[in-house]
Amino acid sequence: MKRIYTLLTFLSFCIGINAQTVSSSCEAPDSLRAFYEFDASKLALRNLYASGHPDTSQVIIADVHKEEIHDALVALYQAYGLPARDEVVDFFNVHALGDPLTNSFVLYADTSFAWVKNWENGLIISGNSTCDLWVDSLGLRFTFDPIFEYVDALDETYLAIHFESDMPLNIAPLLNEFEGVNGIVLSKDVEFHLDIEKDIIYQDFLDEGYLEFVFRYAWDNCQDNCLNEHLWTFRVYEDDCSVAFMGDSGDALPVEEVDEISRLALFPNPTTDRVNINLVGPQRKDITVYLFDAVGQLLNSQKVDFHNGLINLDFSLAALPVGVYFITLENENQVFTERIMKK
Repeated sequence: MKRIYTLLTFLSFCIGINAQTVSSSCEAPDSLRAFYEFDASKLALRNLYASGHPDTSQVIIADVHKEEIHDALVALYQAYGLPARDEVVDFFNVHALGDPLTNSFVLYADTSFAWVKNWENGLIISGNSTCDLWVDSLGLRFTFDPIFEYVDALDETYLAIHFESDMPLNIAPLLNEFEGVNGIVLSKDVEFHLDIEKDIIYQDFLDEGYLEFVFRYAWDNCQDNCLNEHLWTFRVYEDDCSVAFMGDSGDALPVEEVDEISRLALFPNPTTDRVNINLVGPQRKDITVYLFDAVGQLLNSQKVDFHNGLINLDFSLAALPVGVYFITLENENQVFTERIMKK
């Protein structure tokens, strides 16, 4: 009886996805912090330009400007109990992809200059001291081999050198540095046109104890203003890094309009602790999750609501002994059973 009570406690605790506020942490391994490095840098950069901060003249975005934002994004990522968190992180992978760009740009150069010929020949170090200083210190690389492109603004064809960086940069002052080099005729950041748009909008309410993030996913005809969009709003509280989901709005998400579960994944398997169940299914129906041991004894059952037809369950098997278990998911007319191995 004590064993069953423990299982009921741990599973209901971990599959409680209806909570609107969950505890989290601003501490995370470097691999997770790297996941939001560009997002935090971009949101910090937007703040600097919006406030007219003098550090907009700096190519490197100082940690002091992005640390708070970075911590909050990490906390949001780790808010596993919020179903909306799973939508923006796992299903739609929303990041700050709007302006300004922070890792790519193009230079147009005149090949009558001998050092530009080195770029034309594929050499990243050109022989121009100013260009080489920036390329080397920022770890810049060619996005692809330099090519000749027609430049509408100049009505000429020039060598186009497309650069990218592994670190987020304030591109505007960097382009100013390059444009001061004799032989560079034009520079600009690189515009991307995608079928979808993703972005994160951030606002600081630290006088009230929280930071607010709006995640945006837009689709359909995004070449000329997207026809559809969906927004999720979260708050990350400064005192304990807890995360609240404040609601979502906009058009129905582009998830299959189906009456049945259409996509299911369970991982990792085998596992030593945590198991993740990721599925797409009906918009307004709930499912029941059953946990069985190897001989078919029911250990627990839990009804779970879908949120926008998406669900992501993350729970721990730490309370269970090593062995084989079965997780069954059931809705009105479907039953899925997955075998899971606890190592």
